[in-house]
Amino acid sequence: HTKLFREERERPVLIVTDLRPNMFFGSRELKSVTACQVTAALAWAGLNANDRVGGLIFGGKTQCDIRARRSHHTVLQLIHKLRDFSEQLIHTQTNRYSLSEILEDTRRVAMPGSTLFIISDFHDLDKHCEQHLFELARHCDTNFCHIHDALEAHLPPPANYQVTNGLRQFSLNTRGPEVRRQFEQQFKDRLDRLRQISTKLRTGRLSFETSVPILPVLQQAYGRKKPRRGQ
Repeated sequence: HTKLFREERERPVLIVTDLRPNMFFGSRELKSVTACQVTAALAWAGLNANDRVGGLIFGGKTQCDIRARRSHHTVLQLIHKLRDFSEQLIHTQTNRYSLSEILEDTRRVAMPGSTLFIISDFHDLDKHCEQHLFELARHCDTNFCHIHDALEAHLPPPANYQVTNGLRQFSLNTRGPEVRRQFEQQFKDRLDRLRQISTKLRTGRLSFETSVPILPVLQQAYGRKKPRRGQ
């Protein structure tokens, strides 16, 4: 009689979700809502693949660390925390964490060999972030999930709009062609920088617009296969 043993190879899944005040924005659906949907979908997919799933959630004032486990309870705990942090956005205007600090904290938690998803709008991606991303990509299968809204790429039709951030209100004139060009160029520059970093570090990169369902994007990227670096 011969016994054959198959080595169990699990890759812990760590999902980092940005729920800072910058994510409390959207023309049809809030970026924070889309981020939560992506997080939940990835968490269930990881559990169905028999992987241990954990998460880091960053809000305006606090952060939450959920240790990776192979458990329905852990995924439900993650979803409940997403709800709590989302509700806090209604009352939170200050921002304690920068993206660089989020990535630095992620380096502390992420285990070598983990599959890492970073879900954010990456609005404050800078040179300090790049070093942290380099270190993460060295040891983890790193994937960027870029959340954005159509209004961030293109201003609404030329007119005067009343805009508020919850504290102040002001008038936004979108008639000037130079203003529109500069606005669109800023978004394009941020997107190009994220693409360049992703290509340089050979990370995965997915883009989610708030008005578009997330599941077709995930299914097209991964299907029934586990995420791989560079997809």
